[in-house]
Amino acid sequence: MCSLAVTDATRIINPRAVCFVSARTSFVFFTTSLCFAEALGVLKSKHFKRRRPDHIGKEPYFTAADELRAYVADGGRIKLVDVGISDSAVFTEVEEIARRYSL
Repeated sequence: MCSLAVTDATRIINPRAVCFVSARTSFVFFTTSLCFAEALGVLKSKHFKRRRPDHIGKEPYFTAADELRAYVADGGRIKLVDVGISDSAVFTEVEEIARRYSL
């Protein structure tokens, strides 16, 4: 459901969004704070669940988390947008989109 994915130990990558965070572009990528938290959760899972095939060690975990945080810092390439997910109308709309596109 979220547009931000963490698939490598120290880089934030999503084939659909990588151009937005590339240093070679001037685009800004917008995502929700929920997606940002989900990306941090993926990093945490990759670090603490040692049986994962994509497990990452302590230093790559902290490096990737810091890099992600830097992307959303003031002036960063990723801007967090509050979408009011606790609003039932917003939640219903998100759920309908997720079902429609099998997300």
